[in-house]
Amino acid sequence: MPPARCRRPLALQRVLFDRADGVVRAVSDTWKAEFAAAGASFVPFLGSDAPRNLPVQFRLRSAAVGGQALDLGRGMPEQVGTSVMIPHGSVREEYATSVAGIEQRFVFATLPQRSAVTVDIGVEGEFAVRAQDGAFVFEHALGSFRYGRA
Repeated sequence: MPPARCRRPLALQRVLFDRADGVVRAVSDTWKAEFAAAGASFVPFLGSDAPRNLPVQFRLRSAAVGGQALDLGRGMPEQVGTSVMIPHGSVREEYATSVAGIEQRFVFATLPQRSAVTVDIGVEGEFAVRAQDGAFVFEHALGSFRYGRA
């Protein structure tokens, strides 16, 4: 009898979603994430040798138009197709997912005036962050990921 061959598991061809207790979870081959009223937690796949998950939390702290702060509410996340929406009053935080990654966007239903828009995002995790080519690179001894510019 010939020796058995090890087969690599099939790669996910789409993002898989689950919802429980007001949290939307998503997973692909290279990342997983949780979306809650308070924001998102992103976990990059850092290889099978990684001893544990290394999540990075993204939290919308404030938004302003022309220096005027907007009231931010905390709504429950909702999956719409391959995206997850989190309502924050007049601002909607959106996460468009793909097998390769996630794109974070902010959509403003109304603006009190036409002026500069400022969004402050709190970021927490065990990664060092550095600016590179107009983006941010999150680095750890086990690997890295890129957060593109707006």
